[in-house]
Amino acid sequence: MMSSDNSNNIPEIVINEIAGLIDCGLICFLNPETLEIETIMGNGYYDDYSDTRDEIFSRIDNWPKCIEIVPPESWEGFKIMEKFTLSLPETSIIRQRLLNALDKKKPFSHFKEIIETSEYKSLWFEFKHKELTELVKNQLI
Repeated sequence: MMSSDNSNNIPEIVINEIAGLIDCGLICFLNPETLEIETIMGNGYYDDYSDTRDEIFSRIDNWPKCIEIVPPESWEGFKIMEKFTLSLPETSIIRQRLLNALDKKKPFSHFKEIIETSEYKSLWFEFKHKELTELVKNQLI
């Protein structure tokens, strides 16, 4: 997909929308001229949705410019969880619990299990959205 020289002109509301979509594992295609967004399921879902995928690709093939924004790789998602955890007060119990969760097998599910029932849940979602927004902005450059 082509990159756009005018990516700095993408409104914040569009960047926020894309951040939410990639958080769901969707690959986004942005027409920087019209701000139209098309999405497809991430890797591993192509076979089940090949007709939809083909239809979307036929539409975006007609765009003069197209920017592809992909969801974070699992290592990037892990780094976001780790960065959030390390931003918490060193003496907090939740920080130690999250650090332990990140050291276990299946760190994503253990982290989620702890954060979902904590008072830090909304703080986590705000933090993650900010990080994903930055990831989107970096892909728009």
